[in-house]
Amino acid sequence: MADITQALRTAQSGLLAHQQALNTVSNNIANISTPGYSKKKVNLESQTVAGIGLGVKISSVTRRVDEGLLKLIRTENAELSNFAKKEDVFARIQELFGRPGDNTSLSHLIENFGEAAELLATTPDNILEQTEFVRRAEEVTYKFSDMTTAIQEQRLQADGKIADIVSQMNTITAKIDKLNDDIISTSTVSKDVSDLRDQRDVELDKLSKLVDIKYFFRNDGDVVVFTSGGKTLVDT
Repeated sequence: MADITQALRTAQSGLLAHQQALNTVSNNIANISTPGYSKKKVNLESQTVAGIGLGVKISSVTRRVDEGLLKLIRTENAELSNFAKKEDVFARIQELFGRPGDNTSLSHLIENFGEAAELLATTPDNILEQTEFVRRAEEVTYKFSDMTTAIQEQRLQADGKIADIVSQMNTITAKIDKLNDDIISTSTVSKDVSDLRDQRDVELDKLSKLVDIKYFFRNDGDVVVFTSGGKTLVDT
């Protein structure tokens, strides 16, 4: 009877383990288009006591993720975001200066002012040359005044965007910190934390698009995140 009971339990362990494996495969197929989801693999191991086989059990559920590639992508995300922000600012400044061939561009107005100054220098008593010089000087002055106002407005907008980014970073780092705690506490009771790691990866992706980040994993599954300049963002 004992042999039959042991055989049944061995068979049951195999069925339960493979049922979990089938559930994992089903989730992989169902979430193939889900952003942030990574393919999972169930790892099985045999159970033995005193050299006697007692079936199989799930040793772990691992993710099919290339961490090196993820780090590279996040680094490139930061570079792309940096260039995109600079391009927007430079494009606006270019609009303020204008194209060299435009009649309202700064270079064109300064050129006109220089020509008026040269003409006035040759005929300083000529009323028309004096009037033209003053008019060209006023054009340049008004242009500088308008540019100063526009640049100050851009500075205020940039400050507002920086404050918004800092707020987003605080929200994201708080989520990563919470996921760190959940991963550590869940893994200590030998439960699957692969989905929690997926969620944390999503937050790391979001953070990498806001600031250039570096990170490393501790043995307990905790992730430490800091900026490329060395400022710590997350450290449980």
